[in-house]
Amino acid sequence: MKQNIKYLFCAILIFVLGGVCAFFGRRLIHHNTRQNQNDIRIKNPPVVVELKETNLPIVLISTDGKQNQITRENSVLAKMCIIFNGDDELNYADTVSHRGQHVEYEGNTYIHIRGATSTEVDKKSYSLHLVTGSDGKGEKHALFGWKQSSKWCLLAEHKDGSLMRDALTYDLARPYFDFVPHVRHCELVMDGVYQGVYLIAEKASRDRLGIKKSDENDAFCSGGFLVEKNRGETFRSKYPARDISGNALDSEGLRFEVGYPKNPSNEQLEYIQTDFGRMEDAIETGMYSEYSKHIDVLSFASYHLLQEFTNNPDGFVVSQKIYKSHVDTVYKMAIWDFDVCYGISVSRDGWYTNILRTKSKSYQNERPFWWERLAQDTVYRGIMKNRWEQFREGEFKTIVIEKKIDSLQHLLTVHHAVERNAKAWKISEESNPLTRPHQFDECVNYIRNWIICRVDYLDSVILGIPNNTAKCDSACMEIGRVIMFKK
Repeated sequence: MKQNIKYLFCAILIFVLGGVCAFFGRRLIHHNTRQNQNDIRIKNPPVVVELKETNLPIVLISTDGKQNQITRENSVLAKMCIIFNGDDELNYADTVSHRGQHVEYEGNTYIHIRGATSTEVDKKSYSLHLVTGSDGKGEKHALFGWKQSSKWCLLAEHKDGSLMRDALTYDLARPYFDFVPHVRHCELVMDGVYQGVYLIAEKASRDRLGIKKSDENDAFCSGGFLVEKNRGETFRSKYPARDISGNALDSEGLRFEVGYPKNPSNEQLEYIQTDFGRMEDAIETGMYSEYSKHIDVLSFASYHLLQEFTNNPDGFVVSQKIYKSHVDTVYKMAIWDFDVCYGISVSRDGWYTNILRTKSKSYQNERPFWWERLAQDTVYRGIMKNRWEQFREGEFKTIVIEKKIDSLQHLLTVHHAVERNAKAWKISEESNPLTRPHQFDECVNYIRNWIICRVDYLDSVILGIPNNTAKCDSACMEIGRVIMFKK
């Protein structure tokens, strides 16, 4: 008996010690991971490239020797100058020899590394916060004639060998959404070192979405608010993710972030969470008469179609921005983040042109139930059909898409911007060839053929038009294989 008690005591002691070790082990791993994330810093291109002249705007940033202090967590105050002499004009990096150039912006900015995947690549993306001086007070500026703002992005597009996926998507989508980010290709020089081709972009920020500033005393967020489905968590939905058969995949609801207000009071958070819950409850009914009281159905349908058109692996999982402006009584969708769409992802069902994104098992444990639930309603499907017809008669007409691709290809090659970018950033031969900048023309042709296949498939699914989907998908897959295994 005593021996049994002794064994039991030892077992309990081992269990407790194991739990303690596991707890502190996890804390240590978390601390080290967080520390590593914070230590992600800028690496200059491995090849020095000289920029003399370009048709793209030139962004000159000077950190006064503090470039190595820029991280995801730490912003550095820098000087920034943007040279842009206008469309079809050349811009010169040597501002001493070429005086009188048009300066689109000249002033101070705080700069830090942005994006969750920027840690995976050497060519970083950046967030910019224009300021009047060293006091950190924001200064709004209307770059390239766009809406004034103090917050901008420099997107590296490093996973996109064509450098055009984001720009193409925003250009196509612009007529169909209240807000679509304006972007423009540029070439970046930081502390005298050429950094490559970037996109300078608007952010889907409060002011651009028509959300007014609020304070903690505004318990009902009367100026509007922004909710994001991303990787962080401010609150949880009461609805977990579901598999493609409609079965719950978790006992807990999905995570959501409050994008604005940035630091909501307890009362504001309670209001947002309650209001958001009412929206989800209405969608769960599957009845247009209910969910149309809470969402802008056309905005949701347009977002739904755009994510399917691009077969965007991130589209229903992260970078989802759901908002109400100060004049809206229903939720709308804002679009963002299309750098891994159009068949670039060799995993996550990304290559295929003949699948529906909402039917993919990829990341289904992070996908809100809304999209599949809405698609079960005949009224919503009818709205999607009408909207797709508008898409296909307008910007999404095949000939229009091809012209836009041709225009972007010309923009990036006419004065060798893509060649400079490819020379600066040598990409490993083991990496996905569809992302290699030195195979630019092949990457562009792949997008062109992939989209032709994709609209053919969606026309068949949404409009019932006969197609050659199987043949087309095989052809697109073969193009990918040729590029992938080409010696």
